[in-house]
Amino acid sequence: MSTAFWWLNIGLVLMLFTSLLPIGLIQFYASATQGLWYARSEVFMQQDLLHYLRWIRTFGDVVFIVGALAVSWQVFQGVFLHKPSQQKQ
Repeated sequence: MSTAFWWLNIGLVLMLFTSLLPIGLIQFYASATQGLWYARSEVFMQQDLLHYLRWIRTFGDVVFIVGALAVSWQVFQGVFLHKPSQQKQ
């Protein structure tokens, strides 16, 4: 379970710092200087830089997916491969 924990958290950190935070800061600056209408417009959101940052997020997504698969495997093992222990009386 610790493997899944670390993969999930590292994936979230990668997503945050490679895409979500930079895009959010760029969008905040555009909103403060040009207005919210521009920062939410299709012209702004389809810029090359923002497009590349969204693709860079894929690395964090893949790491997160590996963590999710590790959690799923742990649950599968617990439900289907679990051998009940015999209790002594």
